[in-house]
Amino acid sequence: MRTKPMLYYDLRLTVGLTSILPALVLPLFGMLNGLIWHLNRFTPRQLDIERPFEVALPLFAALASAHLMTIEQDERFSDLRDSYPEPRWRLPLLRTMVGFVIAAAILLAGGLVYRIVYGYYDPVDIFPPAFAPTVFLLGLSICLGSLTRVYWAAAGGVLLYWIFEIQTRGAVTRNFYLFAHSLPGADAEIPYTFNRVAIASAGVSLLVIGGYIHVRKRALLKG
Repeated sequence: MRTKPMLYYDLRLTVGLTSILPALVLPLFGMLNGLIWHLNRFTPRQLDIERPFEVALPLFAALASAHLMTIEQDERFSDLRDSYPEPRWRLPLLRTMVGFVIAAAILLAGGLVYRIVYGYYDPVDIFPPAFAPTVFLLGLSICLGSLTRVYWAAAGGVLLYWIFEIQTRGAVTRNFYLFAHSLPGADAEIPYTFNRVAIASAGVSLLVIGGYIHVRKRALLKG
């Protein structure tokens, strides 16, 4: 009998309504945009396509992944999972991979909807500005989930940070402002390339920190 990879089983375990509902928002928003454009006979600009991906995709990917490090605790089988004879780093690594799979699925679904309602666009122009903010908020979601093991803490923390960025437009976070491409911030002089590299690096750091927290917690529980 052929054994399926661990990622397959983790996807089956973690992808449910908690992931699917946030993941549907971007495609539905695209349909609503298309309807509004059609009713008002409005010709959208490229920026009208870029902005939902840079601003909305990171949030919904992070919310759809907020339960990834908390599901064992929420469903009360954390002791069973901790008893698995597996390396301690495997679970955070698998859950990070699941998070990126979810983000990619939202990106593809949203991209398809906007392709239908907008017409042809070059994905190379539309998608890249969303990558760094998605990595950052996904990292924040994984890190908060590992730290608290509470879904609402992870989801709430991500949502609060997103709202904070929207409201302050980078006045506080400056070089780490998430939406500098499609929502120009308080500091219009932020070097775009540096901004994207800084955000992506911070996101990867959060993913590593989240994994480390999980490993340390398991080590302490096992004595």
